[in-house]
Amino acid sequence: MNVCDMCCTEDHKAHNCERIETVVEQFSKSIDEEITQVTARIECFRGVAAKVEAESSKTLQNVKAMELEVKKRSEEIRQLVDRQENELLQELQSLKSVTEKEVKSHKDTLQLALTEMESFRTSSLELRSKGSPSDITQAANDVLERAKELLETYVIPSEYHAPSYKFTPVNIDELLRHGQNFIGHVAEVGDSGNVVF
Repeated sequence: MNVCDMCCTEDHKAHNCERIETVVEQFSKSIDEEITQVTARIECFRGVAAKVEAESSKTLQNVKAMELEVKKRSEEIRQLVDRQENELLQELQSLKSVTEKEVKSHKDTLQLALTEMESFRTSSLELRSKGSPSDITQAANDVLERAKELLETYVIPSEYHAPSYKFTPVNIDELLRHGQNFIGHVAEVGDSGNVVF
């Protein structure tokens, strides 16, 4: 406490009093020591802050690089899915085309048979209803031969069954339930480069 000379001799006789010039030198040394320690601590904190900033920057760069890897991997998977989609659609288009050709061939064969048999029936009915007995007897062998030929050529077709196909999708829910990830995983890496779980 700073007190004047008079107070020191009268009111503070029991206290140890010294001249301010003497004490200021001791206090200045003490303050200098504290300033030195705090300055050293400031430098330490600045160093740590710089390391934190550097580590943070390094981590952010690492995260940014991983973001690019994730996007690249996602794009690769999208391209793979698109390619597989196109392949499956082309396969289905090919199956569709083959089926359409088969059906057309069957229909054309059936239509030809129907046309020839209906033509025979029409001409035979006309012969029977409008033909003279002489016409009927002269054409009888030809009619019988033609009927036999038609019946041998056009056997009743078996029931036609178009091919049937089934699409079996990959069960994505099942893959995800078992922890499958198509892109990758993010894991913390220790100082030694080992993955930390």
